[in-house]
Amino acid sequence: ETMKPKSSDIPTVEKKVFEDDKDYTSQEYGEGYSDVADYEIGETVPFKLIGSIPDMSAYNTYEYIFHDTMSAGLTFDSGSVQVYLSGDKIDLTTQVTTGYTVNTNGIPEGETFTVSFTDLKEVVEGNDSDAKYVIVTYNATLNENANIGTVASFSDKGDGNPNEVYLEFSNNPNGEGTGKTEDDYAIVFTWKLNVEKIDGATEEELAGAKFVLLNEEKTQVAILRNVAGELKVSRWVDIPGDSLATIKVEDWEALTKTISEGVKEQAVVVSQAGVNFGIGGLDDDVYFLYESEAPEGYNRVAEPIEMDIQSTLAYGRVYTGDNSKNMLTKLELYVNDMLQTCSFADQGVVNCTIENNKGSTLPETGGMGTTLFYIIGGLLVVGAGILLVVRIRMKAHNE
Repeated sequence: ETMKPKSSDIPTVEKKVFEDDKDYTSQEYGEGYSDVADYEIGETVPFKLIGSIPDMSAYNTYEYIFHDTMSAGLTFDSGSVQVYLSGDKIDLTTQVTTGYTVNTNGIPEGETFTVSFTDLKEVVEGNDSDAKYVIVTYNATLNENANIGTVASFSDKGDGNPNEVYLEFSNNPNGEGTGKTEDDYAIVFTWKLNVEKIDGATEEELAGAKFVLLNEEKTQVAILRNVAGELKVSRWVDIPGDSLATIKVEDWEALTKTISEGVKEQAVVVSQAGVNFGIGGLDDDVYFLYESEAPEGYNRVAEPIEMDIQSTLAYGRVYTGDNSKNMLTKLELYVNDMLQTCSFADQGVVNCTIENNKGSTLPETGGMGTTLFYIIGGLLVVGAGILLVVRIRMKAHNE
């Protein structure tokens, strides 16, 4: 006979993700953990599964299984799984190393992995009989299949990069049988930068400008991969030289690499007339766009252009699996410290306009041209002084 379990016999489960850029602390879940976070493609994303421990006194053995499902934009690191028993949802008090298995095969279709206890009761009694929670921590990597923003702006790829978990648990103390909890969710976002290249006088869109994306320190350049027609960050490499001033256009283009048929990585993005270029997979962070070559007949923007992406996420709000747009409160872009107007910010896309101008330009401050002006000017001043002294002496001599 199957008995209906009391509420104290039914466990609950929650899934939380760590936010690495903001100083958010939850009194219930600890520093950085909530239902939402944003990351750059290629970064490691820590997760935490929190299952409550029910009253197991009526059971001889107690089956307890976390079923975790990730979206295609996240790659599971099976070697990162760690299990703890704790008296609250924050402290990782007692680490458990036996009594459970981590499975990625032989699990229900569509799921990513399970953490399975054949007898949670024995594990708790043998490690921490006062524990109230089982906490599973693990890492995933945000990969090139990640959806951009809260929704994919011009396609139907879906909302962000959601993740879900449910618990399967024993529900019949007199025999076999399991129940399951409701799903619980966490979501990971990544953002996109759109750039329009225009003539500074006519505002016509320009083709042929070449750009690379640099990190905040300007020591590394983003290698971009074309994924289903979208350029996304794949990885970062050191810039191909000691300083930006000495790196040639060919040096940047030499970073292009063919991965497989139809798949190519590149550092250089080339603007096209009538089409904005976009780079997806960015975090709440500071980046620099560097123009390696201007369109023919135009002056190059010599200094790297600062792109400061700032997100405000609803850390205190519960992500239910279908309210992803409500988890993003604000997304802003500051270009060289100036706030931009971004039409698709609510969808996770920020945009800006960069101008090129025609005509001759004066030498840059501190450049060789300026130095030559100073040298020539100095020689003229010295020469004038010598000439003046000679004239005075000649005048005195004649008198």
